[in-house]
Amino acid sequence: MTRFTLIIILSIINLSVFGQFAPYSNTTNQVKIIPVEKENNNTQVNKIPENSMNVIWSEDFGAGIPGTWQNMGYNGALPTSTILPNALWEYRGTQTSPDINTGSRGAYAGGTGVIESNSHHNGFIIFDSDYLDNNGVPGASGTGLAPTPHVGTLSTDDIDLANYPNVQLEFFSYQRRFFGQAFIAFSNDGGVSWPDSIEYHFLEVNQATDNANYERSKISDYVGGSPNARMKLVFDGATDGNTNGSGYYFWQVDDLAISEVANIDLVLNSVDMYVGNNGIDNSFFSGPIGSLYDYPSTDNMRDYYGQIPMDQMDEVKWGHVIYNWGALANNQVSCSMDIQHNGGSVYQITENGGSLLSDSTMIHYSTASYMPTQTGEYTFIY
Repeated sequence: MTRFTLIIILSIINLSVFGQFAPYSNTTNQVKIIPVEKENNNTQVNKIPENSMNVIWSEDFGAGIPGTWQNMGYNGALPTSTILPNALWEYRGTQTSPDINTGSRGAYAGGTGVIESNSHHNGFIIFDSDYLDNNGVPGASGTGLAPTPHVGTLSTDDIDLANYPNVQLEFFSYQRRFFGQAFIAFSNDGGVSWPDSIEYHFLEVNQATDNANYERSKISDYVGGSPNARMKLVFDGATDGNTNGSGYYFWQVDDLAISEVANIDLVLNSVDMYVGNNGIDNSFFSGPIGSLYDYPSTDNMRDYYGQIPMDQMDEVKWGHVIYNWGALANNQVSCSMDIQHNGGSVYQITENGGSLLSDSTMIHYSTASYMPTQTGEYTFIY
């Protein structure tokens, strides 16, 4: 259930909003900063779904990094780099130094802190690119134990998924990025080959995820049904960069788990609401009103919150983006809207969306609409 609020007012407001999106580029003026010097206005955070399924395999690092895992460092980009012995993932535990109360030790760590996972109290792991390059000393780039460019990988041992064709990876992930990239690679042959990988976060320079960020990824096509599946965490601090350096800052990980994908699991990916006289083109998706169709993307629609003068008010319309995360097709998709005013419901509707295949997205712009008749606050519940 998602709520958005629309406020209808009597006064006339002249408001112009201009937005600009700048695509990512490696310009020479992008420099490393301590996070307190610049507010992080674009924090990413994902929340744990309510229907996480049967856990097949997990690791919470309560006893450290398992001795059967392979922790490797490299001097430069893979696969042509050489071994860099100190470019390793670290364990933060209750008895280690530093312990669970310390995140990055780098010169630019500032007040970034530690990952807020479910089990952070018993330990987590970190690749501390910042510290490895400068040993925690400002202005001392390249003097650390394993200077950038560097790559740190941490590979699991075999995971038996022979009886589980439909699987997902879940974990907590906290990253702050200068040019470091976060990947997880997958092997279905015991680590002989690593043909598939997922990149996480896609952060801009000096951007960070939330420290309680949760990730969930389908990995059925990579390792589903494999009796000797493996995963490899890869901090790539060598591929991307500019004249001010590469790599940096850190990646903290905890509570890795592989679980079954539920047969039925619909996700309300995003929603849209717009005023009729502004037109549907104001939304991110401008398909025909009332159409129901599969769409190959899960981009977010525009969240809406606003104040509209009464004499400019027109009928309000809305749309849903629904993704079928489940392993099976869902033949009973429905989209509901409940509009509330002054603490009570003033309009309700449920529309039948039909069927939605697994791993498919449906965009539904409702054929219905609602025209507010009074000033006040209206809450739209999807």
